[in-house]
Amino acid sequence: MSGKKRYILDIESYRNFFYVGIKEIGGTRRVGFELSDRKPEGFDREWLRRFLMSHQIVTFNGMTYDMPVLWYALNEPNVTTQKIKAISDRIILGNVRYWETADVTGYRLPYEMDHIDLIEPQPNPFASLKILNGRLHGTQMQDLPYEPDADLTHDQMEEVANYCLWSDLDASENLWNAMVEPIELREALGADLGVDLRSKSDTQVGLAIIKHRAEKLLGRRLDRPDVKPGFTFRYKAPPYLKFRTPFLRDMLERIEAHQFIVGADGKVDLPKWLASTPVTIGETTYSMGIGGLHSTESNRAVVADDDFVLVDADVASYYPAIILSLGLAPQAIGPRFLEIYRGIRDDRVKAKKRAKEIKNEIDDLERQIAELEGGHDE
Repeated sequence: MSGKKRYILDIESYRNFFYVGIKEIGGTRRVGFELSDRKPEGFDREWLRRFLMSHQIVTFNGMTYDMPVLWYALNEPNVTTQKIKAISDRIILGNVRYWETADVTGYRLPYEMDHIDLIEPQPNPFASLKILNGRLHGTQMQDLPYEPDADLTHDQMEEVANYCLWSDLDASENLWNAMVEPIELREALGADLGVDLRSKSDTQVGLAIIKHRAEKLLGRRLDRPDVKPGFTFRYKAPPYLKFRTPFLRDMLERIEAHQFIVGADGKVDLPKWLASTPVTIGETTYSMGIGGLHSTESNRAVVADDDFVLVDADVASYYPAIILSLGLAPQAIGPRFLEIYRGIRDDRVKAKKRAKEIKNEIDDLERQIAELEGGHDE
């Protein structure tokens, strides 16, 4: 981890009130900066700029919202709460992505700023900070006291300041404490790749690793393939995929003959005939999607008895094995992708096997220690 002091940061923006809350992680120090008519001199922009550039800052959704809005507030000449609120609304209501924020604010965040955003590394992409804090047994759960479009009285400003300085900062620190190990892993991987992975999701980390290995193997930079809406392709079944029943043989034949189309959202459109056709295998009925078969029952109970046993088959690296056996490769990399991906898959399988061996060794040592301590007590 960085040797810099680490702080949680959060902001709140209203038409007549802008607030920045900061808390030292692992410490008790909290400080707030306010821009409003009740504290016209309370927003020390020079101090905040120096602070951001000399410490490690941790946020939740800060890459897309807090940091771009704050950096605008610190650099825009003659800044007002109304101007900051307008930028805030453009980002939130416009669903602006983090790589687009500089076009909205007019200010690009400095590359040397040491910032970690927890929204992507945490494992639940749909959970809010409050939901995550609840699951982590946070001690305080509070919604924003007033709607974002409200004009606040001075007493209401004090409530929002306290909310920012205590509720969300503590929730973010709670999440940070739960994410220390994954962030440390990202730091180690990033140091090896020369890429900052600390604010990336597991999927983004995987993509970064593949991209790094591919560029090293190919000796060139990878460009994003230009797959436009309307792009079509066909599914080619592997030679080993065979069916016995006429229905399933006909289904596979229709799927191979179909022209799949990439929609405007970048996703593959599922043809209506495929979505509406139930697929029965044995005594179980499934529905077909782009990703494969889906169960159709809302709930089900399976009970072992004298004639049947329940078997849970754990297939090592199931989806990577499918990709490798089908010879699937991204257009930007080509067939050598399979060499890269196979290496990553094999490393992962070895690591999981070694992790299990280490766990067994630890369990064995703990048993030996318990036996020794039990014998000593006697």
